[in-house]
Amino acid sequence: MPWAIDEAARRRFVRRQYIPLPEKETREVQMRGLLSHQKHGLSDEDIAKLVERSEGYSGSDITALAKDAAMGPLRSLGERLLEMTMDEIRPIQFEDFEASLAAIKPSVTTRGLQQFEEWANEFGERGS
Repeated sequence: MPWAIDEAARRRFVRRQYIPLPEKETREVQMRGLLSHQKHGLSDEDIAKLVERSEGYSGSDITALAKDAAMGPLRSLGERLLEMTMDEIRPIQFEDFEASLAAIKPSVTTRGLQQFEEWANEFGERGS
């Protein structure tokens, strides 16, 4: 948190730029990009639901969410995983993301966001 850095050290930073949380379109691009490397059974409607439900998530949070969901097919196999080939493992499903949404929460609270924005308004510049 920038306000936790000593003022003398903070002065040495050339730029103090606040980058807000990703907007809906950005979350969709990131989600589709992450899924493009995976075998999945998500429809466009499923992805749209995930984009809505990931409101308030950072880019890092979305990556963690996708990684956790990608483990869903492996978790469902348990010990049978040892006897299977990669081709036999089922694709990632919407249900895997639902389970991950229950476990992976946004890393920034509304109050935390407000603090970052207040600090950026006073000391920094906004990212575009």
